[in-house]
Amino acid sequence: MSARPDPSVRNAPPGAVDVVLIGTGVAPLVAAKGLLEAGKSVLLLNPDFDYFREQSELPLHPFPGGDAPNGLKRWLRSDHEQALEALRPEFPGAVEFWSSQIQKTGASSGYRDRHAPHVRQRSRLMISPRVSSGKRDPDLEACFIEASDAGMVPQLLEGIQAWSKFPGFSARGGTARVGAEYRGLWMPRGCDFDVARYRNGIQEFVRERAGESSIFCAVSNIELFDEGIRYHSPSGVRTTRVNEGVLAYWTPRLTPWIEQWIGKTGTSRMPRPEGVRLYEEWSLVSKEELDPEIQGVFEGMTVWAECEGVPEAPHRLAVLRPGEVRRMGDTSEDWVGAESFQAVNRLCREFLLWEKFTIRAMRPRMILEWKEARPFRLDAGGRFAAWVVCPADGPLSDVVYSARESVALCTGTGP
Repeated sequence: MSARPDPSVRNAPPGAVDVVLIGTGVAPLVAAKGLLEAGKSVLLLNPDFDYFREQSELPLHPFPGGDAPNGLKRWLRSDHEQALEALRPEFPGAVEFWSSQIQKTGASSGYRDRHAPHVRQRSRLMISPRVSSGKRDPDLEACFIEASDAGMVPQLLEGIQAWSKFPGFSARGGTARVGAEYRGLWMPRGCDFDVARYRNGIQEFVRERAGESSIFCAVSNIELFDEGIRYHSPSGVRTTRVNEGVLAYWTPRLTPWIEQWIGKTGTSRMPRPEGVRLYEEWSLVSKEELDPEIQGVFEGMTVWAECEGVPEAPHRLAVLRPGEVRRMGDTSEDWVGAESFQAVNRLCREFLLWEKFTIRAMRPRMILEWKEARPFRLDAGGRFAAWVVCPADGPLSDVVYSARESVALCTGTGP
């Protein structure tokens, strides 16, 4: 997964560097890999103590909220082929693919690395929330029309045929559904990614190639000036001359600095986030072995068998629950409330028919919501170009694609 340092790649002379990458998460690391391979020297600045503390990458495309523009279309068309196309070129090693057909038939083409990051193909099963007789769920109907138009051959399922296929459903709980109706929409295309394996492999590669002296965490007071960049590191104040450009990757953690830079430079006509979407990623323990072939959607929550690599008798159920959209600048840290527990309880007890459930972990996420997102240049007026890259968080495949495109801004091939 890692690579030995290439002696042909020059180290930056003290006090000078070609490109500075500012941000947290996998985006600046992916861009650094591309720049290093292009022969550029890089300096990475991270305001956090750890690159992945912010948890800014999602393991799949979540079911979109009703206020997400074009979100349904993006969710439907996100599949394993697009993910592999985005992830494989940027990873310094193998990115493997898993599907139930490969596992059942034993089909294989050459050596397969079971410890590499995997993209897993799973069908999607969207279950309509409980509705009274004669009514239809608008989200399910909209999905059916969009999926049909996209040539995905969706199928509508009724009653037990629908909910018995949902990941985590317990046959031990019985099948009685007094006065309730469930409808399902099955679609053959969907996928999820090994986020942790992917970003750890990228980080290891960049550390070996760039060297520890080119990576600073826990930095503060980053300032741009005509000749370069000034910042506070744990070892003191540093100033670095910039030869070609600065790339800042906009995530919630970087928002205060980017807003400050925009205000100082007077930059205008740039995209701005609509707000910050809160996500809760729950990890629950199932007594029964889970079906790894299907992603389920129930009341906006995406549910799947949690695993890394090849699914082997999974017993952890992952639940990604979208929360509210907060305005920019809202720093309150109240996450899980009564509504969160009630939603998970409805899923487990009322729908999956679990007698009781155990919560293994809950990981909160904050992801920027964009109506329009594209890189924009800060009007800094210096001898180098300073760009803000967005989006830089969200589904891993989208983050990697955005980071790859940002490299072109500092290699002469971008706009």
